Amino acid sequence: MLLAALTEKLTPVITSLGLPESCARVTVADRPDLADVQCNGALQGAKALGQPPRAIAEKIVAAIKEDAQLSGSFSDITIAGPGFINFKLAPSYLAAQLTVQSGDKKFGFVVPPSKKILLEYNSPNMAKDMHVGHLRNTMLGDAVKRMLQFSGHNVITDNHLGDWGLQLGQVFSELQRQQPNLPYFQDMDGPFPSEAPMTFEELCVIYPLASKKAKEDPAELARAQDFTAQLHNGHKGLRALWQHIVTMSVADIKKKLDEIDVESMDTWYGESYMEQYIPMMMDELAKKNITEEIDGAIGIQVAQPDDKFDIPPLILAKKMGGVTYGATDLATFYQRQKDFDPDVCIVLTDFRQELHFERVYRAAKRAGYADRMEFVHLMYGTINGNDGKPYKTRAGSTPRFEELVYLSFDKARERLKEIKLNEKLSPEEFEATARQIGLASIKFGDLINHRRSDYIFDIDKFVSFEGKTGPYIQYTAVRINALLAKAKEQGAQSGRIAVDEHQHEVALLLLQFPEIVLEAATQYAPNILADYLFRLAQGVNRYYQNVHVLSESDAEKRGAALAFLQLSARILTQGLSLIGIMVPTKM
Repeated sequence: MLLAALTEKLTPVITSLGLPESCARVTVADRPDLADVQCNGALQGAKALGQPPRAIAEKIVAAIKEDAQLSGSFSDITIAGPGFINFKLAPSYLAAQLTVQSGDKKFGFVVPPSKKILLEYNSPNMAKDMHVGHLRNTMLGDAVKRMLQFSGHNVITDNHLGDWGLQLGQVFSELQRQQPNLPYFQDMDGPFPSEAPMTFEELCVIYPLASKKAKEDPAELARAQDFTAQLHNGHKGLRALWQHIVTMSVADIKKKLDEIDVESMDTWYGESYMEQYIPMMMDELAKKNITEEIDGAIGIQVAQPDDKFDIPPLILAKKMGGVTYGATDLATFYQRQKDFDPDVCIVLTDFRQELHFERVYRAAKRAGYADRMEFVHLMYGTINGNDGKPYKTRAGSTPRFEELVYLSFDKARERLKEIKLNEKLSPEEFEATARQIGLASIKFGDLINHRRSDYIFDIDKFVSFEGKTGPYIQYTAVRINALLAKAKEQGAQSGRIAVDEHQHEVALLLLQFPEIVLEAATQYAPNILADYLFRLAQGVNRYYQNVHVLSESDAEKRGAALAFLQLSARILTQGLSLIGIMVPTKM
């Protein structure tokens, strides 16, 4: 990797002057108009040597220039301000590094020590249609998974389903009211019908109606709670009906994941699966004297002396009986340590779950269910409309998951028809292309923002072929691929990579790819990679516009340019794939 390689080159010089190795660190220049990279070691080491930083910088530069092999990597070395050392990289050095990068499957990415990582995302509730919030959760989770897998980690993905909550009791209550003669509500052991008594679409109508009644009428809420308790206590008819609902819901989730090119998760352990561990866990916690009675309930104290605000205890069992989500989530930590023993456990939720998971993780540490497990809670902001408030449909309701997906497809079709691509492609090719561009629109439109930030969902902006959008980057890669194909038709071949003044900017960006991916994966921040891809696409387009590759009469220069563009297209394609975006054949 470029910066790591340069740091390694400078280390012997730095240490020979009595400075610590950390002073050899090379970073991207703060002022790209003045330099490519910089080293601030002279400022960092001034105190250690008791000398002015600039004097130390002068010694470092003099030592570099004495080493012909080292100094040959740079075309210019200058000292700025109190002791910043600025470097311009030599074209020959850049060309050599690009040649190595071009021959590597991971483009120079050095795989870090592998970790086992449990990644939980998507995580919808059963009996309910997925909504806009699940879209952001899923796109973020998929991008994080792809980056971590590229980084060589063993990633286990889990769709932790909400399949045991009150929403099921609400559905049972309303369904019994609508169809009281269904066998599931009778006092019988079975057999029960093999087919569900409703479609998933009908189920999605039942839940909002039942939920509204439970919120407005305490008697309806009590009725739903009673049905939920019967389910938990093993009522055979309700268990059979529950299985129908879970089967339908999971099939719908998998269909929606497939529509946005997200692979099915490795495990689908719902809350119901964790129920088997809770009795044992409660007994174990009591024997360890970890639980205590708190206002008539059973819980765990998780506050710590250095807390800057009050952290309430984690309640596991309610006063009136029954366990809480806290108990279920604590049991999930137990199950994950027992079955997977991951180095890292990552959970994606919105900010409303912050305090809950902080308490659950602290309880897990106290209980010994996360002995060596690092817990990472990736929280994300909301998708807003142009009014700055959470995005709503025209009718004022929360949009369903597929509404925004299908909207992106429709807008992509409109855009492609404007440029008459429908006249150049078969209907099947046109639909496939519109789908790829639509997904790029909403994925990049989300992932270019830091996950903790809210953002405005503006599909007209997202689907544009210009500006900071996914289709702009796709179009850049498509243009390069078209040029390469045309060159092949004309018999022009790629040659040895060389770097001139027109390629310098893009060369630096290409060589930054490994470090960008490492940073994005380490920080679980796809926006770092998305922003890089936009800057790379901008640089490639500037180069593309200033250099006429196919009309170049010098075969060596033409071959070098083709090789340079080929590498650019490969890295753009690889980078986009790491955030779940494919490059169409034509645009």
